Amino acid sequence: MRGCRRLLTSDSRGVVCKRRDSIYRCGARNGGWVKVKPTETLDAEFIGIYEPEPASKYAPLVEGTPRPWAAGGVRFRVRHEDGRVCEGRAAGMDDQLRRELWERPGDFHGCVVELVHWGVQDSGALRFPQARRLRSKRDKAATPIPAPATSSSERREHVGTDKPWMRNYAAMGAAKLLACVASLNERSGEAFETCVQAGGDPAKHLAAAEGAARKKNLM
Repeated sequence: MRGCRRLLTSDSRGVVCKRRDSIYRCGARNGGWVKVKPTETLDAEFIGIYEPEPASKYAPLVEGTPRPWAAGGVRFRVRHEDGRVCEGRAAGMDDQLRRELWERPGDFHGCVVELVHWGVQDSGALRFPQARRLRSKRDKAATPIPAPATSSSERREHVGTDKPWMRNYAAMGAAKLLACVASLNERSGEAFETCVQAGGDPAKHLAAAEGAARKKNLM
């Protein structure tokens, strides 16, 4: 409805809008306060895929064992004009493309990943990258058409098998640790964005951070 929201704050990471009659409630998500972040797009190099989270939609448990049938997402490399190079992970594609990436990742070698993101950090890493589409370097519109299936050994060459990244919260000082707990709990801010960018699970990071805070008698 026109005029029902007003601008509350604004910075390089976006703007916060609120309903005129709403009141801030810590931890509450009722739609009264909304953060709108600016998005940008860029092209990155496709360097492989990563496995889906066990027990997720894309790797259901069958008799206690994950049976993946689709990629968790893509791994990419960005080369900035100032010389910075960073690698990351992104999802956002539909189920059909996820399946094709899992079954035939080699067919996408040399493709371009068109990414949507919320800005670039000082390190060159992207904030909340999402894959909009994959295409060849020559074609700026088409999504690559998969070729005949490759072998399982070829698939393994393109799949990232590193364990999910976990920050060392136990080694943090009190102030930084509590800031991380707040950021992860609110699902915004430095700790949350760092977790997502590195491919971590925010819920697991929050549990780890809160556990470390309790051991230090901070909670």
